[in-house]
Amino acid sequence: GTNIFERYLKPLKLAALKVQASDDARDPRSLATKKKAEALVDAIDAAAPLFESDAMLMDSRFDRLGLDLLTIKQDIIEKYDLNRE
Repeated sequence: GTNIFERYLKPLKLAALKVQASDDARDPRSLATKKKAEALVDAIDAAAPLFESDAMLMDSRFDRLGLDLLTIKQDIIEKYDLNRE
């Protein structure tokens, strides 16, 4: 419910919006965009308990969402050559 939104989804959504806005307004390799992208990776990591929970893993409707988030994370790590996994 609301707790899941506040704890996991809201920070994820806000971080994604900030990356998109920064990417639209600046050179994608700008330091400001990189910092926002790192914040998105942090938000994805923070939401991992939700997407790795038994309830989510057992519900095939969420398979694509988990895969997409992990792909976005890996894309950011590669694009900005971050030392993360």
